[in-house]
Parts: sequence; C-alpha cells; structure tokens
Amino acid sequence: PTHRSETNAGVSRHRRIGVGMSGIAYWEARCSVAEMTRILRRAYKAVAAENERLAAEAGVPVSIRCTTVKPSGTVSLLAGVAPGGHFAMGQFYIRRKRVSTISPYRAVFDAAGYPWEPAVDGDDTVIYEFPQSQPGVRTQAQAGMFEQALQLCMLQREWSDNAVSFTIEFDPATEGAQLGNLMAQIAPMTKSLSVLPRKHGYRQPPSEVMTEREYRLRLKMVKRCDWSLYRGGEGSDEPDKYCEAGTCEVRAKSKEEEK
Repeated sequence: PTHRSETNAGVSRHRRIGVGMSGIAYWEARCSVAEMTRILRRAYKAVAAENERLAAEAGVPVSIRCTTVKPSGTVSLLAGVAPGGHFAMGQFYIRRKRVSTISPYRAVFDAAGYPWEPAVDGDDTVIYEFPQSQPGVRTQAQAGMFEQALQLCMLQREWSDNAVSFTIEFDPATEGAQLGNLMAQIAPMTKSLSVLPRKHGYRQPPSEVMTEREYRLRLKMVKRCDWSLYRGGEGSDEPDKYCEAGTCEVRAKSKEEEK
C-alpha cells in the first residue's frame, strides 16, 4: 500500500498489468504484416483470458489494461534489437553512453579502446561511443514517416491497451510539410505520438547512424571488455562492487567460503 488512500483504491479497482513486446522491427523483417496481425490478435486473446482466470482465482477485479509496447530501452539494448515498435535507427550506428569521470567503468572501456569525449553539458561526465549493428532490418529512413505511422496504428489497434511508446522520425526537407496532415489522419487511431526530425542538430545524441565501412573500422579499433578490471582483478583485496553506490556493495567471498 502507498500512503495515499485514493491511490490504493485505484490500484485495487483497476489492477493494471503490462505484457509488453520489443524487437518488433526484427519480427517484421522475418514475417509479413498480415501474419503479425494474426499472431497479435491470438496473443491478445490469450493474455485477456489468462488475466480473467488469474483474477477469478485471486478474487480481485479483472485488470482494465493488460498489454503494452513500452520504450524498452534497457531490454532492447540487452537483446540487441530496436526498442519497442520502432523500425531500426540504422543497420549500423553509434551508441553513446554517459559515464562519470570517476566511474570504475572507465578503466574497462579505456583498456578496450573505446573512444570518448567530454560531455557538452557537464564537467564531471564523459561520453563513450560503441559501434552497434542491426543487419537485416528495415530502418526508419527506409520506412518513411507514413509507414512508421501505420506501424504505430497497427500495434495500437491489435495489441496495446496502453499507449504505444513510439517516436516517428521524419525528414524535414521531404516530409515536413505533410507532418501535420499525417498527425491529423492517425490521431483517432492512437493514444500518443512523438516525432523527431532526422537531422535534429544535437551534438551528442544517444544514437547516431553511421556507414558499414565506418562501423567495421571502429570495430577493428576496439577489443572485448576485460571486466576483471572493474572487479579488481585476480588476487586483489578490493571487494567486488556491482554498482557505484555504497549500499550496493557485495562483500567478496574468501577462498574458504568459496570452497
């Protein structure tokens, strides 16, 4: 329970859950949209039926919303796929990570040869660049803003009870004039929408498209990360740490304990 009675009442009444999907661009690259639609409809019915069964078993109200397409930033990065319902930014791109100047991660990244530069918005932060690839998928530029919009509408219509997390990327020169018409056309079929110009002007965006040639050159410049550098190395008396906050430290086991 929270400290607000009205919040507790809302949670008990609605009991929202969220069965989400990610990497949809990879799915579409291997499946027709017609087949995706059929699968989404069957999956939605299965989730709704299971929700009703579990609610009856627990003696609680049925959840009013069960499905979602969330941003899935962390999940998609771990899986190496495009986030949520988005088409891939590019088949080859740079992924930037903000790191504190005193972070123990720096020893790992520097030893592996990953380039970095000072953050433009802070003296205590640096930006590391990691080459990434998503071969075999269609990109936002290839799909164009109208196909991206149709993807959003399909996911909202066939799957997501909650608002689909989706950002449409558009070319200001060739598509900008039609953006208002597009948003008016799809407004009745969506719950939310973000748009971003392809040439946005940010100096250190989280991701940035690059060519395959540049990707392969960058890949040759780096090597696999040696995570023992973060953990203190063999024979070190320094305890293992799994986050930078003191409350997250884990005491290293002694050799007797490991036996």
